[in-house]
Amino acid sequence: MTHIPYLKQAPLTLALTLAGTVASADPSCAPHVFSLDLEGKEVTLAADICGLDTAPAPALVQVLLHGGAYDRRYWNPPYDDPRYSYVHAATQRGYVTVNLDRLGYGASTRPDGNTLTFELGAKAVSAVVDQIAAGKLGEARAIVLNGHSMGGIVGEIVAATNPNVSALIVSGLANTPEGFDEGDGDGDAGGPPAGANPFLPATQDARFAGQPWAEGYMTTAPNLRPMIFHAPGTIEAPLAALEEELRDTIAKAELRAVMSGGTDRPAFSGPSVYYLGQFDRIACEGQDCAERFVGTDWHIIVPNAGHSLNLSKAAPVFFEATFDWLATNGLAPAL
Repeated sequence: MTHIPYLKQAPLTLALTLAGTVASADPSCAPHVFSLDLEGKEVTLAADICGLDTAPAPALVQVLLHGGAYDRRYWNPPYDDPRYSYVHAATQRGYVTVNLDRLGYGASTRPDGNTLTFELGAKAVSAVVDQIAAGKLGEARAIVLNGHSMGGIVGEIVAATNPNVSALIVSGLANTPEGFDEGDGDGDAGGPPAGANPFLPATQDARFAGQPWAEGYMTTAPNLRPMIFHAPGTIEAPLAALEEELRDTIAKAELRAVMSGGTDRPAFSGPSVYYLGQFDRIACEGQDCAERFVGTDWHIIVPNAGHSLNLSKAAPVFFEATFDWLATNGLAPAL
């Protein structure tokens, strides 16, 4: 994709203070189902809408898009510590969050995973954005897309094609221009050490095997998520165990697109920012991301974190950085 520079400075590594970034109150959330007509078929996207009763009007809305092998609980895990909930942090600052299960994930419609492309998933999200812009949640001052990994790819497509999107936040996805020297990566596109296959057919996992849609999907191999999505010492052991328990699937078509490098990632002309964990094995192919992208301003690097920033011990640093960036771009709630 075309590189869209968002910083004029030298590359940044975040070292923000965490004091005062976590409040005690839980976000006010309500489940919602978006009904959509998608290429002549009726589909539904499950969501939690949070902060609507406390946010100043008109609302600043963040649409949250999880990555592959996760569902919407990535952004608001059922874990006894609000530090790991982006939903909690955002609603405390006055944002409304629309936390979606993407098409093919969680409680949303599960089409044939062999044909569920990023483009099709983006059409579903774009339809949700249109509903929000039309007043589904009341007047919206602005709509921000916030996507992790594969959700970031979907966010890029929607942002580039839907004029109702005001800004784009992406994490766990490299933002490199054409011709970038890939350097000395280990060539395995991240993931576990050589010889360990990170994915297996969903039909081979008892959690999904009985589902009618399972044939079109993959999931993570048992107990490999800490090596795929994290780095040693960057995630609490109980949270890692919970993540394994809550694992979801990946549409085969999405996984094929990523593994082949053939994903079309159009450029968004509005404000955008990209965050990477320092030890993101997927985005940086086994390298230290700060070293891999030294001398560039394409990303903000979050120290001591892996691919899945929200579940890392550095999550509050990432959260605070997004709010600072939004404020810099005039997208802070008027509290």
